[in-house]
Amino acid sequence: MKIGMMTRWNATCGVSVHAELIGREWVRKGHKLTVFAPSNYMRTTPVDVEDEGYVVRCYDDPEGRASIGYSEVRHFDSEALLEADYDFFVVQNLEILPMLNLLKVYPQIRRKAKTVLVVHEGYLPQDPNFYRFEWDAVTCFDERYQRILTQKFPGEKIHIIPYPCHPIRRGNRGEARSVLNLPLEKKIAFSYGRQRQVEYLAYLFALRKLSEKFPVQYTVVRSNGGLELDKDHKFVEMRMERPPLSRLYDYLHAADVFLLPKFESPNLVVSSTVFLCMGAMTPCVVPEVSHVYNLHDEVIKYRDVADLKDKVAEVFNGGRIVEETLKAAERYVNSNSAERMAERYTSLFKSL
Repeated sequence: MKIGMMTRWNATCGVSVHAELIGREWVRKGHKLTVFAPSNYMRTTPVDVEDEGYVVRCYDDPEGRASIGYSEVRHFDSEALLEADYDFFVVQNLEILPMLNLLKVYPQIRRKAKTVLVVHEGYLPQDPNFYRFEWDAVTCFDERYQRILTQKFPGEKIHIIPYPCHPIRRGNRGEARSVLNLPLEKKIAFSYGRQRQVEYLAYLFALRKLSEKFPVQYTVVRSNGGLELDKDHKFVEMRMERPPLSRLYDYLHAADVFLLPKFESPNLVVSSTVFLCMGAMTPCVVPEVSHVYNLHDEVIKYRDVADLKDKVAEVFNGGRIVEETLKAAERYVNSNSAERMAERYTSLFKSL
């Protein structure tokens, strides 16, 4: 198949993660892929890795917030989109793309290809331009998204294809710690991302208490500014990086536990971070928030700081919770692997 996909790529956001997991599987299966990606990033940052040869950076990432709509961007290479060779055209997270520019060339794209919208928006966008596109199919991650999308799109065009998981890639803890220059003798908790400092507070408090019983190090990798810490947080090691996937998995393999900072969202959400990281087979601890709506025993959920402290202590002690969580995570990853979800998309393309 010849597939064109308009999306963020090699960036620190869930849209990029989804596109990369699916897109690289298409390439691995022998499909011809052309990725149309932004040449700049207004609200996220690029990963420290070179683009693949099939990536064409041909437009600006719009400024402003999606809720107020976008004007046209200055740089939009319409020829790149129109002259590329593809039979299927996939758009990821339309609301963050230069919609007005795309609308001008969209009729020509429709004449040459079947079109599929991948919905990441966890709400119905207010910008009327969002609904001016006619799609051959619309995909979403679960029934929550499907319910709201039926208010704007024909039900027969909406298809649920779950968010893909990175395949299982096991590692050696000691070797990973040597590569990353991390201590061999400590219990290591790991977090990464761009969350606000307030979202780390529960982990900082719980690990400070646990450091009285265990030799603890909390390694936090961030792409945009460090956490402001006082002398009570000597167990925290800050690293400023935007790690490529291979290095991210080194961190996960080096850790005893992966801690995901998240606050509840008013919108429908999934956790791209969990789906990206679960394949490392490192137990993941996360608060009971809507980001993990579709996950149960595959992650370790906590209710409050006391519950968090007890569950991390059980992980550090190698308790039964670790074995049970990783067994469930392995089943989930295998059932929802990027390979399987990529095939779900190509099956959808064939049906069109």
